[in-house]
Amino acid sequence: MKYAVSIRDSNGGAPPAASRVIATGPRVCVPAATSSTPGSYRIVGVTAEIGGAQAKQARIHLSGSRVVGLERDE
Repeated sequence: MKYAVSIRDSNGGAPPAASRVIATGPRVCVPAATSSTPGSYRIVGVTAEIGGAQAKQARIHLSGSRVVGLERDE
């Protein structure tokens, strides 16, 4: 199983120090570049590849360091 994790801001751009990470193990850690600054917003996209097939992406919405939403492609 492989995971790809990417971080975007509310405008779809990569925030400073954001990264795209591909992990080949059971877990992955990525600095989310969260901030307590009012209005800071990040979207963390997670995609899994299982047996060569790519799963649909899940997105975690962060406002500062709070999770404010979770969505998954159907």
